[in-house]
Amino acid sequence: MKWTNVLILGSGKLASRFAFFLARDLKIDVYVSDFQIDPTMFSGESKIRCCKLSSANIMALKKEVDLHAISNVIICWNSKDLFSNTLFLTMRLRSEFPKINVHVRCFDEMFADILSRFHVQTFSTSNHAFEMLRRFCVEENSAIFKRHDGSDRRRSDFTKLIDNIKLE
Repeated sequence: MKWTNVLILGSGKLASRFAFFLARDLKIDVYVSDFQIDPTMFSGESKIRCCKLSSANIMALKKEVDLHAISNVIICWNSKDLFSNTLFLTMRLRSEFPKINVHVRCFDEMFADILSRFHVQTFSTSNHAFEMLRRFCVEENSAIFKRHDGSDRRRSDFTKLIDNIKLE
């Protein structure tokens, strides 16, 4: 998957981290768009362009950004309330611009299942945080401890228990 020009929808810390990383480190042109965007946040960044989103539809995006030049869209709105907008926008992007890779921040696994039907890559910051917690901040005797081989302590203990049960 080639990353050339990227559109980020969102205005929170995650959106700005993506924008700065892609623009500064990977030297990719980034468009950041949201309802409440503060363009001064990215002043001085030649690779980042801001545009205020008037509504969460494809027509509003087309007015601000040449979507034919975009390789990836990252939707990282920070509210569950915007899921219907995310779903509608994703469906339109996938139907009108099938070559664009769409990545969506999900708050709920149910939403991830729905979005996967549209060939969208989902990510969860809370799942990532949980995995980091498990990896670095949990004692070995904890039920959520993750072993170095990737297995869960709970699961392996449960498997041992099942293996030791003798059927009569």
